[in-house]
Amino acid sequence: MNQKTYTRPGNQNNWEIGYIAEEFEALGLKQLIFYDEDGSPRSICYRKIVLYIIEVIKELDQEVNNLKKNHDLRNDTICSGSILSIGIFVRYI
Repeated sequence: MNQKTYTRPGNQNNWEIGYIAEEFEALGLKQLIFYDEDGSPRSICYRKIVLYIIEVIKELDQEVNNLKKNHDLRNDTICSGSILSIGIFVRYI
């Protein structure tokens, strides 16, 4: 999904920037779309995007924290294993 620049019909002198409602719908973001009477995507409710992004940031933060914990556990295991191996090696020398 990429932002687009466009002008509205009848007002070619004033350009705007935004996203395509159909692309939001394809991503399953239907709660962020205004629909016309026929049920077709009409426009995006940009006010709600911030609320959605905050929830996505929370999920990503949790995922990053989980990855950090797993990384720390692996490092602890590798370091502990290395120290143990060195200790056993020294004993046999």
